[in-house]
Amino acid sequence: RRYDAIKARCSEQTNPAWAQYGGRGIQCRFKSRMEFIRWVATNLPHPHYLNVEIDRIDNDSHYTPGNLRLATRRENVNNRRNSTYVQTAQGPIHVSEWKSPFDTSATYRRIKLGMTAEQIIESARAAVQAKRKNWRVIAARLASLT
Repeated sequence: RRYDAIKARCSEQTNPAWAQYGGRGIQCRFKSRMEFIRWVATNLPHPHYLNVEIDRIDNDSHYTPGNLRLATRRENVNNRRNSTYVQTAQGPIHVSEWKSPFDTSATYRRIKLGMTAEQIIESARAAVQAKRKNWRVIAARLASLT
Protein backbone atom coordinates (compact mmCIF):
# COMPACT_ATOMS: atom_id res chain seq x y z
CA ARG A 1 0.00 0.00 0.00
CA ARG A 2 2.73 2.47 0.91
CA TYR A 3 4.61 1.92 -2.33
CA ASP A 4 1.42 2.33 -4.36
CA ALA A 5 0.62 5.60 -2.56
CA ILE A 6 4.16 6.90 -3.15
CA LYS A 7 4.04 5.93 -6.81
CA ALA A 8 0.61 7.53 -7.29
CA ARG A 9 1.48 10.90 -5.78
CA CYS A 10 4.71 11.06 -7.77
CA SER A 11 3.39 10.04 -11.17
CA GLU A 12 -0.39 10.46 -11.46
CA GLN A 13 -1.50 14.03 -12.13
CA THR A 14 -5.02 13.14 -10.98
CA ASN A 15 -3.74 12.30 -7.48
CA PRO A 16 -4.72 15.06 -4.99
CA ALA A 17 -1.14 15.19 -3.65
CA TRP A 18 0.54 15.24 -7.06
CA ALA A 19 1.28 19.00 -7.01
CA GLN A 20 3.31 18.59 -3.80
CA TYR A 21 5.24 15.58 -5.13
CA GLY A 22 5.29 14.81 -8.86
CA GLY A 23 4.47 18.42 -9.67
CA ARG A 24 7.66 19.49 -7.87
CA GLY A 25 9.69 16.83 -9.69
CA ILE A 26 9.79 14.31 -6.82
CA GLN A 27 10.11 10.78 -8.20
CA CYS A 28 9.91 7.26 -6.87
CA ARG A 29 13.24 5.80 -7.97
CA PHE A 30 12.55 2.21 -6.98
CA LYS A 31 12.16 0.04 -10.09
CA SER A 32 9.38 -2.08 -8.65
CA ARG A 33 7.21 -2.70 -5.61
CA MET A 34 9.35 -5.74 -4.73
CA GLU A 35 12.58 -3.72 -4.84
CA PHE A 36 10.97 -1.18 -2.49
CA ILE A 37 9.70 -3.87 -0.10
CA ARG A 38 13.07 -5.64 0.00
CA TRP A 39 14.94 -2.39 0.59
CA VAL A 40 12.61 -1.33 3.41
CA ALA A 41 12.70 -4.78 5.06
CA THR A 42 16.50 -4.88 4.89
CA ASN A 43 17.36 -1.26 5.73
CA LEU A 44 14.42 -0.12 7.86
CA PRO A 45 13.58 -3.17 9.97
CA HIS A 46 10.61 -2.88 12.28
CA PRO A 47 8.67 -5.62 14.07
CA HIS A 48 5.27 -4.77 12.57
CA TYR A 49 5.47 -1.35 10.82
CA LEU A 50 2.48 -0.15 12.82
CA ASN A 51 2.52 3.45 14.09
CA VAL A 52 5.43 4.38 11.81
CA GLU A 53 5.47 6.01 8.41
CA ILE A 54 8.02 6.06 5.63
CA ASP A 55 9.44 9.57 5.51
CA ARG A 56 11.89 11.24 3.14
CA ILE A 57 14.85 12.64 5.07
CA ASP A 58 15.37 15.41 2.49
CA ASN A 59 11.97 16.68 1.38
CA ASP A 60 13.41 18.18 -1.80
CA SER A 61 14.86 14.86 -2.91
CA HIS A 62 13.34 11.70 -4.35
CA TYR A 63 12.09 8.45 -2.90
CA THR A 64 15.43 6.67 -3.19
CA PRO A 65 17.42 4.23 -1.11
CA GLY A 66 19.22 6.25 1.54
CA ASN A 67 16.67 9.07 1.62
CA LEU A 68 14.02 7.11 3.49
CA ARG A 69 13.52 6.54 7.19
CA LEU A 70 10.84 5.27 9.53
CA ALA A 71 9.23 8.07 11.49
CA THR A 72 6.34 8.55 13.85
CA ARG A 73 3.44 10.64 12.64
CA ARG A 74 4.72 13.59 14.69
CA GLU A 75 8.25 13.32 13.26
CA ASN A 76 6.80 13.12 9.75
CA VAL A 77 4.59 16.17 10.26
CA ASN A 78 7.53 18.10 11.73
CA ASN A 79 9.57 17.27 8.60
CA ARG A 80 7.41 19.34 6.25
CA ARG A 81 8.81 22.08 4.06
CA ASN A 82 6.75 24.67 5.93
CA SER A 83 7.76 23.53 9.42
CA THR A 84 8.89 26.27 11.77
CA TYR A 85 11.88 25.87 14.06
CA VAL A 86 13.09 28.08 16.88
CA GLN A 87 16.84 28.48 17.35
CA THR A 88 18.05 27.52 20.83
CA ALA A 89 21.52 27.21 22.33
CA GLN A 90 21.23 23.43 21.78
CA GLY A 91 20.20 23.84 18.13
CA PRO A 92 16.91 24.19 16.26
CA ILE A 93 13.76 22.77 17.88
CA HIS A 94 10.41 22.39 16.16
CA VAL A 95 8.13 25.12 17.51
CA SER A 96 5.54 22.53 18.62
CA GLU A 97 8.11 20.98 20.96
CA TRP A 98 9.35 24.24 22.49
CA LYS A 99 7.54 25.77 25.44
CA SER A 100 7.04 29.42 24.68
CA PRO A 101 5.98 32.11 27.16
CA PHE A 102 3.71 33.57 24.45
CA ASP A 103 0.66 32.17 22.69
CA THR A 104 1.14 30.38 19.38
CA SER A 105 0.60 33.34 17.05
CA ALA A 106 2.85 35.65 19.06
CA THR A 107 5.56 32.97 19.12
CA TYR A 108 5.37 32.46 15.34
CA ARG A 109 5.55 36.20 14.72
CA ARG A 110 8.72 36.45 16.77
CA ILE A 111 10.31 33.45 15.07
CA LYS A 112 9.48 34.91 11.63
CA LEU A 113 11.24 38.10 12.74
CA GLY A 114 14.35 35.98 13.29
CA MET A 115 14.30 35.95 17.09
CA THR A 116 16.02 33.08 18.91
CA ALA A 117 14.49 31.27 21.88
CA GLU A 118 16.59 33.36 24.26
CA GLN A 119 15.44 36.59 22.61
CA ILE A 120 11.81 35.47 22.79
CA ILE A 121 12.17 34.77 26.51
CA GLU A 122 13.80 38.19 27.05
CA SER A 123 10.94 39.75 25.11
CA ALA A 124 8.49 38.01 27.42
CA ARG A 125 10.32 39.29 30.50
CA ALA A 126 10.16 42.82 29.08
CA ALA A 127 6.42 42.40 28.40
CA VAL A 128 5.84 41.35 32.01
CA GLN A 129 7.96 44.18 33.38
CA ALA A 130 6.10 46.73 31.26
CA LYS A 131 2.77 45.07 32.14
CA ARG A 132 1.79 44.77 28.50
CA LYS A 133 -1.28 42.94 27.25
CA ASN A 134 -1.65 39.45 28.82
CA TRP A 135 1.37 40.05 31.05
CA ARG A 136 -0.05 37.87 33.86
CA VAL A 137 -0.43 34.88 31.52
CA ILE A 138 3.07 35.47 30.12
CA ALA A 139 4.47 35.74 33.67
CA ALA A 140 2.86 32.41 34.60
CA ARG A 141 4.28 30.73 31.50
CA LEU A 142 7.72 32.16 32.23
CA ALA A 143 7.53 30.81 35.77
CA SER A 144 6.66 27.34 34.45
CA LEU A 145 9.74 27.38 32.20
CA THR A 146 12.14 27.57 35.13
